[in-house]
Amino acid sequence: MNEIDKLLKKAGFIKTNINKAIHYIRCYVPLNFKAMNFVNIADIKNPESGKTYRQENNEKTHKIPLGTLVEVDFNDEYCEIPKKGLRLFVVRHDRDCDGTPLYSLSFNKEWKEEPSQYIPLIAFRMQIDSGYSEDCLKVLD
Repeated sequence: MNEIDKLLKKAGFIKTNINKAIHYIRCYVPLNFKAMNFVNIADIKNPESGKTYRQENNEKTHKIPLGTLVEVDFNDEYCEIPKKGLRLFVVRHDRDCDGTPLYSLSFNKEWKEEPSQYIPLIAFRMQIDSGYSEDCLKVLD
């Protein structure tokens, strides 16, 4: 190991040999990482209720019923493909990893997840757009 490699290693860089070109990748893992305890934000207890945020979110129910026509209503100027103003149907109730109620939307009101030997599951899932919270949707009459 030459002097430069020793200095880089001391500074926390790891030498890799990818495609016969030498790269140095900054290593941000602290040396005592085994002693660290990681906590998911959803598992932190709310001091007011004594329940975790995940427990509180799992108690929430979906307020928009299946088959309801909604309009996507959030600021999506940063998106490559803006969706604001799209009118779609709620076809599935989902939950985020922390239990937050989410909605899947489709142009097809009668959408059902029914794969067969001819149409694989991925083809059915490509017909929906998932991950919308109630804040992003406006119910239309």
